[in-house]
Amino acid sequence: VTTFIVVCLFIILLILFYLLIRKRKEALSIVSLETDYKREDENVKIEAIIRNKSFDIIDDIYLDLQIIDKEANIIKTINVGPIKLKPASEGIITRIWEAKGIKYGNYVARALLYYHKNAIIKQKQFSIP
Repeated sequence: VTTFIVVCLFIILLILFYLLIRKRKEALSIVSLETDYKREDENVKIEAIIRNKSFDIIDDIYLDLQIIDKEANIIKTINVGPIKLKPASEGIITRIWEAKGIKYGNYVARALLYYHKNAIIKQKQFSIP
């Protein structure tokens, strides 16, 4: 009976450990990724909203904002971080890409969010008319 109890407790601890690791992997999300091109100054405003879904402070968050052309070339990368988010909160990251001299056409804004050796990707297509 004692061995059975020890084995059961060990299994319960393994399950709890697995759930904690899984929870940590799903702690953050990119809620939205928006772009706004301003013809008057030829700038593109890029805004990413990041949500901390956990009950922990996460302070080792990094974000790469990439601009990709129609040939799938990365033409600009904007690095942001480290970022710190309080438990159950959202952070708004806004950066300006100076698009002077860029050809008119369709582009993709890609947000790559890194934390605790995890990565999340979100993309949005936009146009420079």
